[in-house]
Amino acid sequence: MAFVEWSDEKYAIGVARVDEQHRRLFELLNELHDAMQEGEGRDVVGETPDTVLDAAIAAMDVEIELPFEE
Repeated sequence: MAFVEWSDEKYAIGVARVDEQHRRLFELLNELHDAMQEGEGRDVVGETPDTVLDAAIAAMDVEIELPFEE
């Protein structure tokens, strides 16, 4: 069972590239949670922060490129 579930209705902003990256962040969080539930958290925790950080930076890079509207 997912720790957090993506919902287009709740989280999608309508920009495919951004929504896709945000979905990936949800997946990474769920992978870490699953590993922790299975007693394997220490095995993946070393990899996960870097992976999450890389995914977050990639998402922010895309968001920075988007036109700003007030």
